[in-house]
Amino acid sequence: FLVSYMLATMKALGIPRASRRCFWAAAGFVVLGASVRFAFIYLLHLPEDYVYSDMASYVDSAGQIVAGQRGPQHLFHPVGYPLALALSLWLTGSFSVVVCAQYLMSVATFVLMWRGSVRFLREKGALLVLLVGALHFPFISLSGFFMAETAFGFFLALLFYLLAARGFPWNPGYAFAAGAVYMAAAWFKGNNALFGPILIGWVALWAWRRRARALPIP
Repeated sequence: FLVSYMLATMKALGIPRASRRCFWAAAGFVVLGASVRFAFIYLLHLPEDYVYSDMASYVDSAGQIVAGQRGPQHLFHPVGYPLALALSLWLTGSFSVVVCAQYLMSVATFVLMWRGSVRFLREKGALLVLLVGALHFPFISLSGFFMAETAFGFFLALLFYLLAARGFPWNPGYAFAAGAVYMAAAWFKGNNALFGPILIGWVALWAWRRRARALPIP
């Protein structure tokens, strides 16, 4: 099932248009990264067995939200991840939904990094990005904890893919989608606050340079 899922995902992204050798190399790297994460999250390092420190804070906040206890302490950190944990508790009485979501997001993160890098490195060069992302241990290990970094990394990888997939300027719908992804990342982890001003500054510089080139010479 895992291999079939990965191959179907790659086909949906249009990857079969690449050379046959690149396709099968990429398929192997994706299946390798997905399998390693599955073994780590579900067999070796279940997040439920490592609830302490920051993880315990997230879990406690989720339990309080489900119990109807709301207070300013829930806003000391971005509320997105505690809400996701609370939703899983409310739906299933456990954190199984979040564990599954973290697995899928962890896999999607390195796949999106790879596909976004194709624009700059071409298919063969991007294979190195795929291999490094698939086996990068911090990406793997964080997915085995109840922490917001896995979702945060996924949203940043998705934003990178969107920025790489279509050049600026964007139509309003595409710009809205990119902005929604950025805001979702902020809801889960607040330390990306500078990304917005940096992007706005880049767009302003692009618009200024384009306008300067369009002005007639007196």
